[in-house]
Amino acid sequence: MSQNWMRHFELQLVGENGQGIQLSDFKVTFTIDWFNISSASRVGTFKIYNLSADTVNRITGQEFSKVRLIAGYDGIAPEVAASDVGIAREVDADTVGQSDGRNYGLIFSGEIRYSVTGKDSPIDSYVLIQAADT
Repeated sequence: MSQNWMRHFELQLVGENGQGIQLSDFKVTFTIDWFNISSASRVGTFKIYNLSADTVNRITGQEFSKVRLIAGYDGIAPEVAASDVGIAREVDADTVGQSDGRNYGLIFSGEIRYSVTGKDSPIDSYVLIQAADT
């Protein structure tokens, strides 16, 4: 029997130096559009809600250049050291797919085109990021 019942989601923002942040614990909505089926180019639009002012400034500044979306199912939850929480990590191509009860992989990776801020309501603010994987 499959144990793929726990959802896995990572949204990573990474800079040119390879350092980045992971925003998986926040409310995130996204769309990934394919405009031409014969083309490999896709556009991802990501909306991240209720970030701190410092994180918003880092995102809307020039610190990050790339967005990575990793999603799927965890199966049995792995243990993570407290020092690794919130840190972007590499997903090795050899570990993509189902292993140890996990079934997740890289869904989207693209260069950031722009980021803007806004509010959906008096309480809910967001940062909208658009990226392309051309």
